[in-house]
Amino acid sequence: MKPTKSCIRTYTGQLFDFENPGNFNIVDISFALSQICRFGGHCLRPYSVAEHSVRVSYACPPAFALWGLCHDMGEAYVGDVCRPLKHLLNMTAYRNHEKRTMASLCVWLGLDSEEPEEVKAADNKLLVTEQRDLMRGSIPDFNIEPMKNVIKPWSYRKANYIFQLRYAELRGWKLRWYDHITLWWLKRTLV
Repeated sequence: MKPTKSCIRTYTGQLFDFENPGNFNIVDISFALSQICRFGGHCLRPYSVAEHSVRVSYACPPAFALWGLCHDMGEAYVGDVCRPLKHLLNMTAYRNHEKRTMASLCVWLGLDSEEPEEVKAADNKLLVTEQRDLMRGSIPDFNIEPMKNVIKPWSYRKANYIFQLRYAELRGWKLRWYDHITLWWLKRTLV
């Protein structure tokens, strides 16, 4: 099928229509997020949105872990725009596309459409930790204590794999025994 002007073709070959968001696929999402670098690429080493999302999911209380993992999923389709740029007045159209995509994702995921405060708090805690560990001369955006463990960014392949694994775990899907061990070890190193 040939894409229309408002469509992109995803990693798995599906079409995604910005005017009618849907047709989501966790493989597309994890792959795309693993390819997107946080901070517009202005960090000491590549650090993906997929890895950030996994870390947020572990920083959230367990009841909000799925929301934490999924909080930036819309960026798999609309891209990641640096927070200061995103909130400029002339970025209204982008913000509207991002909100529409995220609202459709929430329906697809069975999540409330409003991001919980617990997820926002975990996201901000990760932000100040990322600024400390991954950026030169950065002054934290918030007066929040960063996490004690230092972030050592993963490869995009590992971020893609761990994102899918964490998603499967939080959805209650059956995992292989060694996937359980991977997640158990990961939790020990992140929290």
